[in-house]
Amino acid sequence: MAKRGLVLNAIVVAALVCLLVLACTARNSVEGIVDHKTVTGVKDGTSYTVLMNAAADGEAWIVLKDQDYEEYFSTVEENAVVSESLEAEMKKEYSVVNYFINVKVAPEEEGTRPFRASREVFNSIEVGSTVKFRCSGSTELPKIVELLPSGD
Repeated sequence: MAKRGLVLNAIVVAALVCLLVLACTARNSVEGIVDHKTVTGVKDGTSYTVLMNAAADGEAWIVLKDQDYEEYFSTVEENAVVSESLEAEMKKEYSVVNYFINVKVAPEEEGTRPFRASREVFNSIEVGSTVKFRCSGSTELPKIVELLPSGD
């Protein structure tokens, strides 16, 4: 009888763990429209914007804040992409290079939600597109950890 109770308890605990994992996974799934994406660099403890890629009136554009990289980008390009070699160049000037994606999650609300991203995720996401992704459950600024198929 004691064995049966122990097995039943183990099954209940396993089911609760599975439900908790599913709840956390669903909660960390985000879908929305990419409003803008930004590359920043940290130099001497201060963060600087290198570039911002945004859209207005249905057209995407790039604003270059650090003119040292103007040869790598055209302001008429629609999607900013940072190559591995460009990132290596930026890391010569900045101690840390960060990639951010700002997403409008609820169309009826004002503003966007920022997410950290890897260079690869940054490059694959286009401004104005609908994205769905899983993000880290960090209490800091969440990071996009996996792109998911969107509902569109």
